[in-house]
Amino acid sequence: MNRVMALCPTRFRPKKLKEALVEFKANSVTSDIFFGFQDNDPDLEEYKQITKEHNHIILGDIGMTYKVNEMIKQCPGYDGYWVLNDDQMTRTPGYDKAIIEKVDEFEKEHGHRICIPYWRDGYNDGHSICQSYCTKEMRDILDGKYFPAPMRHYFSDNSY
Repeated sequence: MNRVMALCPTRFRPKKLKEALVEFKANSVTSDIFFGFQDNDPDLEEYKQITKEHNHIILGDIGMTYKVNEMIKQCPGYDGYWVLNDDQMTRTPGYDKAIIEKVDEFEKEHGHRICIPYWRDGYNDGHSICQSYCTKEMRDILDGKYFPAPMRHYFSDNSY
């Protein structure tokens, strides 16, 4: 088991997911990935084929945030979690290791891991959070959830 879990809720975009998964596999060094599919997706069997090496959960049309909150319950024991959208390309080698190492540094400096790390995406230049990340401590504070509020959708690449 790796230290970080990437949660990838997806629907209606198997070709985008396939591209994102190729980049994830090429550049991730300390993350596992878990998929959330929608039960009424006409491409459900294609999704299962694309992701056959990985675990998944099939849920109803409950909205992205509820889906992610259900997904994170299936993945205990990780040091951190992040949402990988099905159209995101993770093109920086070892990006996930760099993030968890920053969380480790934060813990050494502050004595805890309750933080919301974010990174530069080349566009926002680190002035706004362009990707969300949840430490296991934040997950515990949120009663095992990723998202605290009951909102139907969340654009994690333009968050907070």
